[in-house]
Amino acid sequence: MSAQHWVDLRRPRDVGALLSDGFGTYFRNFGTFLALAAVVVVPVQLILSGIGLKQLWAHYDKTPSAAATFLPIVVNWLITTPLVTAMTIYALLDLGEGRRPNAREAILRGLEIFTAVLVPVVLAALGIIAGLIALIVPGIYLAVRWYFVAQAVVVEERRGPAALQRSWELVSGSGWRVFGILIIASLAIGSATRALQTPFTAGASAANMAFIQLIGVMVTQILAAPAGAVIGALLYFDLRTRKELMAGGWGGPGGQWGYQQQWPPPPGQPPPPGQPGQSPPWPQQPRQPWPAQQPQPGQPPPPAPESPAPPGEQPPTPPPRPKIRLSARSAPSRARAARAVPCAEAGRDRPRPRPSRRRYA
Repeated sequence: MSAQHWVDLRRPRDVGALLSDGFGTYFRNFGTFLALAAVVVVPVQLILSGIGLKQLWAHYDKTPSAAATFLPIVVNWLITTPLVTAMTIYALLDLGEGRRPNAREAILRGLEIFTAVLVPVVLAALGIIAGLIALIVPGIYLAVRWYFVAQAVVVEERRGPAALQRSWELVSGSGWRVFGILIIASLAIGSATRALQTPFTAGASAANMAFIQLIGVMVTQILAAPAGAVIGALLYFDLRTRKELMAGGWGGPGGQWGYQQQWPPPPGQPPPPGQPGQSPPWPQQPRQPWPAQQPQPGQPPPPAPESPAPPGEQPPTPPPRPKIRLSARSAPSRARAARAVPCAEAGRDRPRPRPSRRRYA
């Protein structure tokens, strides 16, 4: 099990970790998420905009009608985003089990559950539109509260109004945090897609061909939809983890997480926090010393470190080192001895060289 094919879905994340893990997971499995989005975006855009709005053969229109403006938004809200979100969640559940995500299986499972996802999404859309028409602010409030409807249907198998209620419960107490994270993620993804869409719009205007703009819309949606779905799914699991940790249990009522988390995690990945008096859901592994602490073959073991002195006491003074007296003669004494000649006739004795008095500590 490699780190590329594993995502810790039970770990609480702050804003930075949500964005870094979300984009990191997206780029590490870029081909899989690209395929999931392309299966949904390309047919929907070809049928809706290409054939329905005649963009495959029409000229480029700088001032589209209201229907041409709002119809793609509604279809993206009710069909494209829920479908891509469901497929992305199934791919993330595979990653939560430490497996390589299967794009074909995620597509089939997403199509099977689409009807169950569509019902609460439509109910939430009607309530949000009513709130926007009323005073705008209630619509934004409901959009944040009901943002995790699709996740509740796919992971927890909630249906109809129960999915709306579950999303409301998850966001309760974290509304401003969820709102801020969604705004930051939307600005990051939106700025990238706008920069990518600009050359296609300029080319469509220069060539007076609407299908060039259609190609740009498909490319940007294929790249942006799974990125937002990954961050939204990680935020959903983050809220679940925080709620259930406060409740004092793993997995919540019934322990339904939608997958079996693999333990221990891969190297470099921290385990989720445990609870006081409760063992974590992974086996405890014995601690191994670092390779730098292991003695090499043929080398003696390193000396044991000295224990520090107790607080308030001075460390013991080391014993004085013995002074060494060198018995060898110094170089000048040896030279004088070599030059000395016995002079018996002169009545002189042989000079004796004096030993060196140097002492070395």
